[in-house]
Amino acid sequence: MKLESDKILLRPYEVEYATSLYAWYYCGRYDDYFRHSGEAYRVADFQRYVDNPNVKIFCTFEKETGDLVGTCGMYEVKPFDKSCKLMLMIDDRFQKKGYMIDTLKILADFCIMTHQFHKIGFDILENNERLNRIVQEFGFQKESTIIDSSWQNGRYLNENVYYMLEDRYKEIYYGIPSHSSSGNPGSSR
Repeated sequence: MKLESDKILLRPYEVEYATSLYAWYYCGRYDDYFRHSGEAYRVADFQRYVDNPNVKIFCTFEKETGDLVGTCGMYEVKPFDKSCKLMLMIDDRFQKKGYMIDTLKILADFCIMTHQFHKIGFDILENNERLNRIVQEFGFQKESTIIDSSWQNGRYLNENVYYMLEDRYKEIYYGIPSHSSSGNPGSSR
């Protein structure tokens, strides 16, 4: 399966991109995107995070120019439960071009259609209004809010937890009717 759309291409992380990704992680402009890797303070620590078998990081490239425009990936990958959490960031110089939606669709397809994951999710700080709006418009449902989840800039922030089950994704994006028998919309168990 090619991980691409008309506008962007995802490639697995390679060490040559470490400096760019590390700079995004710690420049301060994207703190509301990268909390789950906050324990890495040096490039070597970042590399250990990326090498974790429960993490899969991709670099997002603009097809027309070949420019590195963002990063995305999966973390807390649980093969037995067939679930994972997703992360996604597009550099502010390349935002408002549809790259975030394209990346999300490619990543969701990779998880659900290629690897048959049952549940994908996002943990998003409440101040990241753009990503909160995008995942809701994409079809993710809010599972919970974690109160005072993160301390940033002298205050606590809440974190919204979103999920999408495979049946719901397949119904929305492929027109495959849900075979849910439980009272939980989108559940196949």
